[in-house]
Amino acid sequence: MASLSGRAALVTGSSRGIGRAIALAFAAAGADVAVHCHTAKAEAEEVAAAVRRLGRRAVSVQADVRRDEEVAAEFGPAGVRINALLVTWAENAFDPADPDQAAFLPSFALRRVVAVDEIAKAAVFLCSEAAAGVTGAALPVDADFLCG
Repeated sequence: MASLSGRAALVTGSSRGIGRAIALAFAAAGADVAVHCHTAKAEAEEVAAAVRRLGRRAVSVQADVRRDEEVAAEFGPAGVRINALLVTWAENAFDPADPDQAAFLPSFALRRVVAVDEIAKAAVFLCSEAAAGVTGAALPVDADFLCG
């Protein structure tokens, strides 16, 4: 995995699910993490504690990212990059025993949904030096559902 040593990251929606996996992957790669939640403050504190157990600094932040006055665009000139991951369906929200959900699997080129750790690894890449020139990108991590 790429190194994020000496970096800090704000991971939106990181109190659970995919965001939680990304926050923990960032910490494992060496970053300090601001764990964001909209309403799940207790869960955000739990993720922040898990980040600290990995030896990194962490803080939990509660904000509504739909409100301009509460959000990470005027920071571009300071080297802050903003990218997005396009995730259609991940394992944490997919039930293969549900016939309605399972019916979608042939629509995925890989015939499976993505794992949350696969999404987290893509996020680490986008924040690493390997992607230093990438900003404003939207990277599909969706087992080719969007293009398939």
